[in-house]
Amino acid sequence: MKINIKKVNYNQFIAYFFLMNKLLDLLVKWTDIEIINNSVCKYCTTQYSLYSVEKEQYDKSSFKYSDICPTCIFRLIYSFLNDKHLYNRKDINSWKNIISIISEDYKWEVIEANTYRELLVDDLWFKYWNDFSDDIFDDFIKLYSVFPKASRLVFRGVENWDYSSHVGTSKNLYLSYCVFSECEDVYYSLKITDSKNVFDSYHIASSSNIYSSHTIGTSHDVSFSRNSVDCSWLLFCSDMNNCKECIFCCNQVNKSYMIYNTQYTKEQYESIKKGIYEKLWDYNQFIFLQQKFAEFLDQNLVDWAININNCQKVNGEATFFSNNSVNVYAWNGISNCANIMIWGDFADDKWEKIINSLEFGTNCENSIWSFSFGYNTYNVNFSWFIAESTNIDYCIDLEWCEDCMFCVWLRNKKYCILNKQYTKESYFQKRQEIVINLKQSWKWWEFIPWTCSPFPYNDTLAYDYFKVNKVIYSDWREETIDSDAIWVVIVKTDDFISDAILDLGWDEKIQIKWRTKNKEINIPENMQVLKTKEIWNIWEINNDILDKAIICEESARPFRIIKKELEYLKKKWFPIPRVHHENRIDKIFSDRPKWQMYVWICDKCSIETLTVFKNKPKYKVYCPACYKQFMYA
Repeated sequence: MKINIKKVNYNQFIAYFFLMNKLLDLLVKWTDIEIINNSVCKYCTTQYSLYSVEKEQYDKSSFKYSDICPTCIFRLIYSFLNDKHLYNRKDINSWKNIISIISEDYKWEVIEANTYRELLVDDLWFKYWNDFSDDIFDDFIKLYSVFPKASRLVFRGVENWDYSSHVGTSKNLYLSYCVFSECEDVYYSLKITDSKNVFDSYHIASSSNIYSSHTIGTSHDVSFSRNSVDCSWLLFCSDMNNCKECIFCCNQVNKSYMIYNTQYTKEQYESIKKGIYEKLWDYNQFIFLQQKFAEFLDQNLVDWAININNCQKVNGEATFFSNNSVNVYAWNGISNCANIMIWGDFADDKWEKIINSLEFGTNCENSIWSFSFGYNTYNVNFSWFIAESTNIDYCIDLEWCEDCMFCVWLRNKKYCILNKQYTKESYFQKRQEIVINLKQSWKWWEFIPWTCSPFPYNDTLAYDYFKVNKVIYSDWREETIDSDAIWVVIVKTDDFISDAILDLGWDEKIQIKWRTKNKEINIPENMQVLKTKEIWNIWEINNDILDKAIICEESARPFRIIKKELEYLKKKWFPIPRVHHENRIDKIFSDRPKWQMYVWICDKCSIETLTVFKNKPKYKVYCPACYKQFMYA
């Protein structure tokens, strides 16, 4: 919960802190984790707790306790990660045209992503920093600027991944992001693992033929649905388990041939199903069916307050098979962690004692303020893009390294500072001197400054996950982004990438960059434009539409239909989309709130519990115990 303390009266102020204390107490309830103390975030005024598991990790490395809340930590770290905004660039080695997540308006040089990993070899980019200045952070930033950046985030084993980033061991991807583990044919989608034929979807695992859905696991042929597992042939469904052939249903287990939660014979079901599918091809009828589904859910759905399953002593959201962790989001198999986000989907692996971090791989332990780990890391702090490494502080892009600090782009190295090699004895002596100096200047526990991010803020996951209230442009024009948020962006110029201020409602303002316009990376110049009212019914459309750009009826941005997409739509009799692919995935992504906790009263038993819902939805929301009783008793 967030308020602008400068704009509330005394009674509101007291009520806010009373509710926040209740929230903080609930976060550690049922865990073995204790609250050491409470503080107020220097950026946004939110009250937050220092947890015992957090204090243990900070003390081990002599780091100061955080002076910003977990949400602002997530926001700061995610401001260094861009998954889905792409630009045309030149490879500095080959001078070929490439696709990059870094705009040419930044001075960073880029290398094609596949080549980038090939160049990360033992001494090719091993640079010696001859002298230390009085500010090693400044030295580190200068060193970081020397090295070229990967055009996109790619891991091994990727084929045919046009206009995609943050992907690995997958093929045939298009405008999709965070796709891993043997995926194939994934289009306009986000956070997909081990799945095939996925379109316009979010958080899909071990599934196939998924269209416009989210949070689907081990399922086949699911469309316009959500929160379902072990299902097949679902259309307009929610919260289903081990079901097949269901339409307009919710909260069903082990059911088949149901429509509007009513049981039919197979013959009756097939007859009604045919009539429903005959309406799907007509866009107006499709919109009507979407509205009927939303009305059905408002009247019938029972949702989780928080989605915690097979856990012991855990408070968070979308977390499974975990133990003794607090304020954790979208994880499997974690233990003794606090304030972490996304994601572990591999139950046989482990993540232990991870604090204030996000987006890391498998088998990681003892880390603070880090993100995008690879795998098998131990004791990694204030770093990112680290794999198979141990005892790493303030480093970027390291593999198979040990005992390094303030280094960039190294492989198979030990005892390095600012990419300079030391003997073991001299390394630890120099490290101790640096730590003492940084402690004296109160910097040993600070993350890399916001201004070092190679991305404008609205290109990053910080903006995707934590929307701002509005943007005030240099001509004083205002654009409302999210009326429920309170943070404001003030843009200083009309340049494509402009300096800006992120104002979180308190005294300390944050210097950022801001992209003032959209660029369509996959739309050729002079491409013929098609208005949505000119789009015909799906069976009347031929391949000519593949050579045209459709103008989004919401954002007025142009977007394309690709061949695989058109083939799938015709097969399913689904209408041609009228909305830009980014708008489509944003709607699906925001269908259920994420990443923040609030106090909730269970609609069944009336106990106080935690929830991700800031505002009460029209449907019922149960605490985890009541939800399981309702679904499975």
